[in-house]
Amino acid sequence: RLDGIPLAIEMAAARVPMLGLDGMAQLLDERFHVLTIGRRGALARHRTLHATLDWSYNLLSQQERVVFRRIGYFVGDFTLAAAIAAASDPALDQFDVINCITSLVAKSLLVADLGSAHARYRLLESTRAYAQEKLCQAQESGQVARQTAQHYQWVFKSCFDDWTRLADTAFEARYTPELENMRQSLDWAFGVDGDVEIGLELTGCSGPVWCNRSLLGEARQRIDCALALITPATPLAVRMELWLAAAAIFYWRRSDRGVPVSEQALQLAREFGDPLRLGYVLVTLACCMILRDDPQATALLQEAQPLLLQTRRTRLLALLHKAYGISAALQGDIEQSIREYRIALDLATRAGADLQMLNAQENLADAFWLAGDLD
Repeated sequence: RLDGIPLAIEMAAARVPMLGLDGMAQLLDERFHVLTIGRRGALARHRTLHATLDWSYNLLSQQERVVFRRIGYFVGDFTLAAAIAAASDPALDQFDVINCITSLVAKSLLVADLGSAHARYRLLESTRAYAQEKLCQAQESGQVARQTAQHYQWVFKSCFDDWTRLADTAFEARYTPELENMRQSLDWAFGVDGDVEIGLELTGCSGPVWCNRSLLGEARQRIDCALALITPATPLAVRMELWLAAAAIFYWRRSDRGVPVSEQALQLAREFGDPLRLGYVLVTLACCMILRDDPQATALLQEAQPLLLQTRRTRLLALLHKAYGISAALQGDIEQSIREYRIALDLATRAGADLQMLNAQENLADAFWLAGDLD
């Protein structure tokens, strides 16, 4: 909680004999009131953590102060593009922000993680709390929240398409680091001073992330919130992405809502006319129907097959053959089920779809067991 800052640790340690470790830890949310030191001879800037940060802040240029307080809005780490989106204004262009970010790293007020292909940045917890205080005092929180939400709206716009074409490792590397900041943007968008239209689009586009991370409970809550706020003015593409995400989430939760939600998604996908999404939702609806022993499932899979072959998205073809395998197993044709599961496993392996590979192996194991092949 103290980020290894020696002065902060010394201040906290001085309080432990009176407050205890648990008591000290619980008070760190009010760190600027608690982290003080009464040692005689200490410099004024070393008597409280707040004074130390005041001293550092006052050494910054005016532009550096603006960027510093605005990046305090982020939860966890963030990219340079996100920093530019949050901190820019008509008087502060992207190159000004880049220069300020470079300077803040050099002055140890911002930590740069250069271990991956794309650098990420983060403020230490105490520094972030201070930056947020300055952001509130400047009355810029609303402006920065909107610009940040618009950035993540742009980042997640390609999420579904990326999920269909990228291996899980690449997909996770691209989107999972943005999850905390995306959550914060959703909370703002559906809050009192937010923008519902941004929230609706961001909720729908982020669907694959919730499923890949198995965050289905949180996803259901966010999807239900968004669906309740759709209006006739909501664009078709936004409505379709929302219902598409809902269909996937309710299928994976094995919810009774899977069929009606998928049917609504299918209606919108037909109207939208994108073969990729139409093929995907046909398979999703078919999977929901298979579990209910609905004979219409086969026709849906047959309609989906040429669409998914057209897209050449190996991950989605793996889902198709998995669905064929489940259907065959429930009809008692175990040999056909095994053939379909093997195709699904091969396709998922080629796609780098790790979760689907595991799922296909489980399905194969079940099918071999039903066939009496215990080995």
